[in-house]
Amino acid sequence: MMAQLRSIFKRDKPAINPNIVGAGPVGWTDSKLFTKFPKYNPDELIGRKGHKIYRQMMIDEQVKAVVRFKRDAITGRDYQFVMPNEDADKDTSERVEIYDDMIRQTFGSFVDGMNYILMAMHQGFSLTEKLVDTFDFKGKPYLGIHSLIPRPFDTFEFDINQYGEINNIIQRVEGQEQTIDLDRFVYYVQNPEFDQHYGQSDLREAYRSWYAKDVIIRFYNQFLERFAGGFVIGKPSAGGSLIPGTPEYTQMLAAMNNIQTQTSILLPNNIELDVSRPSTTDQYEKAIALHDLQIAKSLLVPNLLGITPQANSSGGGFAQANTQLEAFLWTLDADATRLEEAINEQIIIPLNQLNFADGNGPLFRFKSLSETKKMEMIKTWQELVTAGAVEASDTDEHHLRELMNFPTKGEPLELTPEIGLPNEVPPASRDRDPVAEPNQQRTNNSAAFERAMKRVSFNVIERKANVIESEGVITIEDKMANMVADLVARIEEEKWGTPAGGVAGINNIDFNPRQKTKVRKSMDTVLNAAWALGTQHSKTELASARQERFQINMGRIDEDAAAFLKVNGFRMFGNLSDDMKVIVQNILVNGVKFSWTSKEITNKIYDELTREGFVSVASNSEATGRSITALTEQLDDAVSLHRIKTAVRTNVFEAINEARFSTFTDPELDGFVEALEYSAILDSRTTRICRHLDDRLYPADSDIWNKYRPPNHFNCRSILVPVTVIDTDVEGKDLAAGSRFSKPPSISPQSGFGD
Repeated sequence: MMAQLRSIFKRDKPAINPNIVGAGPVGWTDSKLFTKFPKYNPDELIGRKGHKIYRQMMIDEQVKAVVRFKRDAITGRDYQFVMPNEDADKDTSERVEIYDDMIRQTFGSFVDGMNYILMAMHQGFSLTEKLVDTFDFKGKPYLGIHSLIPRPFDTFEFDINQYGEINNIIQRVEGQEQTIDLDRFVYYVQNPEFDQHYGQSDLREAYRSWYAKDVIIRFYNQFLERFAGGFVIGKPSAGGSLIPGTPEYTQMLAAMNNIQTQTSILLPNNIELDVSRPSTTDQYEKAIALHDLQIAKSLLVPNLLGITPQANSSGGGFAQANTQLEAFLWTLDADATRLEEAINEQIIIPLNQLNFADGNGPLFRFKSLSETKKMEMIKTWQELVTAGAVEASDTDEHHLRELMNFPTKGEPLELTPEIGLPNEVPPASRDRDPVAEPNQQRTNNSAAFERAMKRVSFNVIERKANVIESEGVITIEDKMANMVADLVARIEEEKWGTPAGGVAGINNIDFNPRQKTKVRKSMDTVLNAAWALGTQHSKTELASARQERFQINMGRIDEDAAAFLKVNGFRMFGNLSDDMKVIVQNILVNGVKFSWTSKEITNKIYDELTREGFVSVASNSEATGRSITALTEQLDDAVSLHRIKTAVRTNVFEAINEARFSTFTDPELDGFVEALEYSAILDSRTTRICRHLDDRLYPADSDIWNKYRPPNHFNCRSILVPVTVIDTDVEGKDLAAGSRFSKPPSISPQSGFGD
């Protein structure tokens, strides 16, 4: 009987198609359109603040201490070389001694070299150059590592193909560019699950607390400077008077103004001084301590790892510290294993192939932590737990499941009919409950609401939109820099803005039409990719709701796309180019006024365009011959291309929403999409208009969408969510009387939107 049951449930093992062996990848990472130029680092914090932000954070005493504690817990342990074959003979066993001697002869410390590699912990990735040279062992020459040298990570860009494979690595330093040989470097990526090429810095999660702490310290210093000596109040004594304009009044006023620089003061007999001091300053100290704890939580272990919740955040037992330490050691072992694999793959195995005819050589291994080191770490860990720097969070189970290869815990997965993949749950940033407006609580059935929202892959849309945006910014800036260079060349040739050239024709200057066309085409490419993204996901969401294939009039949607691109491409380019022309014209007028030379005019044009976010500091450096370092110091933080980024981000999300609206309102659907719901990302950057519109529900054919279709302000990230005929119990926020739909909005979009 059991044999029969086994035969019923037995599944034949699928054979591997021999045609796929060695055939290479077939799945694309993204559109081919964005593999024609180096990949842009997707770290949003670097995009806003520049690469120097993580260097600034590492200056903080708490950040530096915690990062180094975690790093040293990995690289500070003992290591060895071992033969992979346990039955190795005497000849192969001697190879371990060879590599031990190689490490002894390495220039500098090999531990320092590993620390250079682990700079990826706070950078996202690291490229450490390995210098190879010969060394002598018992009279025979061998090839070994002479030294490991760190290279600045912010000078590298990755040229990838559509499969995500690296074609070239490009290094740019002060206007110079070279293509480097990756075989000469140790390339290590931290948190590759966020991006396989650039990774993500461990400091990313600590930024909020670091920034808050930095601001608090500045206010604290101002507070101490102002109130350290108290606030001095001078007043006449009972029955006395102080008359303005009298010598006593003038003398008293001078003394009060300089009281902090004086050690003594002589007062008239009718004047009294009262010193008022703040009752306490510990609120600043408590806030700084709190953010120090938050920094430690975010950096010591991924996702604030803890095992059990603490009954009291101000204390913790030794047994609990041991339990949490074991979890911490798991994460350290995982990081140590990744570092081992990188060293073996990129250093040791290539040396084995060069040094030994059979290619069989020792491998690098970290030793298990000694009991002494474990006790030292237990002591350190207990202090952190007792201080409240480590405690459990709702992400612990997720991380533990990853460490132990457990499947993700969750509800049964729904499969979409077209692509057969599970729908992605909206990220926490789209959680609706905590931010409902006063007197406008949601009344919809939460299960129905979740059903409608789960069909939308918010995080995928946002991630792909960020890629389109970041790569588009690079292309557009490059084309705009060429356009500016062409105009500056004509300005220098005609000597416009100088006393010799005068002001004649300045008001009529314009960019080269061919260069303008190239910029327009690059903008159209970005908008077209965003439109395609919006169409793709809207079709998938409808297929998930309908559970069957359906027809959409793609001809009509393509016409809508063409009309959108024609209007928005011109508008986007026109707004940017017109503002740039005004900047150039003003500089030329001032050039005549102040007798600037052509070189001064060129520098001022590039500097002002960089400050205003039109031209990158790299393009500025290449055009003017000044170093990137000097320009960055001169222009401070005004090198972020904020104008181009704002224009691209706003128009990308407009293209996504226009494509979604065009799909959801297609007549071929025969009213299947009954209504649309406004969905805003609710965080510290959410504007008043989007917070007001969030969760509002209106019929798909309502005229309200003609005015309030997102975007409703610059950098708007909101999207429209389809509510179908199967979602009849979904209700909007701030309901109109006797209706499941919302009242009309009472706040208007930002000026320039909703027209």
